Amino acid sequence: MGVNISRAGGTSPAPPPSGKADQIEARSHKISLFFSILALTLMLWGLAGGLAEGRFSMPGAPVTPMKELAGPPLTINYLWCMSSGIVLLGILPVLKVAMSAWKFVGARETASAAVALIVLMELAFSILVR
Repeated sequence: MGVNISRAGGTSPAPPPSGKADQIEARSHKISLFFSILALTLMLWGLAGGLAEGRFSMPGAPVTPMKELAGPPLTINYLWCMSSGIVLLGILPVLKVAMSAWKFVGARETASAAVALIVLMELAFSILVR
């Protein structure tokens, strides 16, 4: 009996994704991580810059309106950075459900794909309805 002492927990690393569903799952995890880090970076950049300039005061506008977020600001606008990060975090669940639906459709799991598409439609309706 040999004992694996190469890793702290004694477990071997997970095998690389082999099937199509596993590859889509790994890709969706990487995309989610990327958007989460980008959103956090934008929010921290906005917070640090706003605090450094002393531009945060209460009461004030809670976020930048969506119409102003459509294009990049002409100057560094720290409130724009924070608002963009919040919007990215809000979009992340929609993106994750869409990627799950894609995975289920590709794997031909019709019941799971139908549930994911229904959830995606509910998310879309909740965003569109005021």
